[in-house]
Amino acid sequence: MTTAEPARISASRAQQIASLAEQIALRAFPHGRVEPEQIAAEEGISFCYASFAEQLDGALVHAGGKFIIFCNERRSPRGSPRSRFTFAHELGHYFIADHRRAVVAGKLGARFPRSEFAWDRTFEKEADVFAANLLMPAALFKHGRRHVPNGLKRVGALAATFGTSWVAAAYRAIELDLVSAPCAVFQWDEFGDPIGRKMSPVTFHLSLPFAGTTPRPPPESVTARAIDRLLRWPMQRVIKGTAWFPQLDLTDDFYGVELREEVMALGSNGWLTLVHASAP
Repeated sequence: MTTAEPARISASRAQQIASLAEQIALRAFPHGRVEPEQIAAEEGISFCYASFAEQLDGALVHAGGKFIIFCNERRSPRGSPRSRFTFAHELGHYFIADHRRAVVAGKLGARFPRSEFAWDRTFEKEADVFAANLLMPAALFKHGRRHVPNGLKRVGALAATFGTSWVAAAYRAIELDLVSAPCAVFQWDEFGDPIGRKMSPVTFHLSLPFAGTTPRPPPESVTARAIDRLLRWPMQRVIKGTAWFPQLDLTDDFYGVELREEVMALGSNGWLTLVHASAP
């Protein structure tokens, strides 16, 4: 279960886990979409999909000397982006050595529902880092963006290719600088409250005086309009960079740049906003 305390992992630890996941992914699937079930089968891990009454997404269990992954089809159908992420998350608990020891010792519980990128526990966050890098290894993900338009169209194409959610693909694209800088991704819940945001490394490093992104949608943004009116169709517009990056100033490389803001509804999960340079 989750706790109220947010988890943090160091950059070196995150990189270690990312490298582990990518090595496993590329060894099994050097050219195509990663299939977590096949990786589990090759490791001798059993898995079971069933409709559990509990509000859990999945669990890795050790019994009789064997590992079993349980996935709750009541939460997400087998093969869906969410189910694939849950399965990859549980593989993270298996492949990360101290996680596996905790599972064997009965000290690691089930994965309960939450935003894919809003973690509460260190082990859960680490398993999510593993899942993202297993399903979207950097080498393949960067290759997959070729000849695909910038912005949400690129995110959608990558999500379809790698079998992930739009949210997961958007964060990964931002993380790997696959969207024209300055750029950032924002996630809002069904009430319009912020539940996640991330800027690209290039955006951060080329704007050192810039302290961060806006915590709320700018009043003039299409995101604010979509949330206020509960609009459910994709919208976009060109907007001043300082609207989303309010602390840009004359010393920043990105001062005065215009951004393309794109927002899409995520059903009951709120909205996703991507802001990026109008031109490369």
